[in-house]
Amino acid sequence: MSLHAGYLLYRNVQRPIGLLIRSVKRLQEGNYSTRITVNPKNEFTYLFQRFNDMAANTEQLIQKVYVEELRRREANVKQLQSQINPHFLYNCFALIRSLARLDKKESVMKLAMHLSTYYRYTTRVEKMTASLKEELQLVESYLEIQQFHIQHLSYRIQVRESMLETELPRLLLQPIVENVVLHGIERFDGDGVITISGESDDRYHTLIVEDNGIGMTEETLRKLEKKIMNPPDDSSGCALWNIRQRMLFQFGQEASITFRIREEGGVAVYLTWPHENYSI
Repeated sequence: MSLHAGYLLYRNVQRPIGLLIRSVKRLQEGNYSTRITVNPKNEFTYLFQRFNDMAANTEQLIQKVYVEELRRREANVKQLQSQINPHFLYNCFALIRSLARLDKKESVMKLAMHLSTYYRYTTRVEKMTASLKEELQLVESYLEIQQFHIQHLSYRIQVRESMLETELPRLLLQPIVENVVLHGIERFDGDGVITISGESDDRYHTLIVEDNGIGMTEETLRKLEKKIMNPPDDSSGCALWNIRQRMLFQFGQEASITFRIREEGGVAVYLTWPHENYSI
């Protein structure tokens, strides 16, 4: 009788409790698809059904929160992207008008082609990412346009073939090049050269934008590094902060934008992000 009573106690109480504890632990570990399929046909049946209901509700809630987080991030990225508003459109139209007056038809056609390419790309908002190859083509069109304004500007693009299909947030590179042109080359007395290169190892991709322009002081560099860590206000621009935020959204906390004063003159800007298949 004692053995029979012990077996009944084990089967009807101890085993269901152990099963319930193991299921709760799996739920704590993040396995929200956990369900109890055993039906002991006693009071534990109610507990198991309630556990299954709770697990299903938790799974639905987690999925809903995850979807909402994705939507929030997408909205943030689109908002950041919409803040990028190139400022040289009116100058381009004025330049086209001047070239037309001088009867320089070839220059007008070339400028109009690059301008249409530039704005066709910058006004597309249906896709938030683009290949590095597309980003470099946009930068090339931008620099070709700027060469009409700045006669002493030249550029080199030296990015390895293996990096060209890497996906980036759209309009990530152009604002950096625009800053380099406006603040580094435009007021430079000598021949301004912008170089865009790419490096890649087994963990990270790096894009480097360098110029030989007027550069900046160490104090100015420290202020710039501090500025991009905080949201912009009415008195400061948002381009570099915008770039950093979009990189963090796309690639996580390992992504970065850093600056270095070149000994040869000018500034180097480094965009670094981890490979998609790399994890610590």
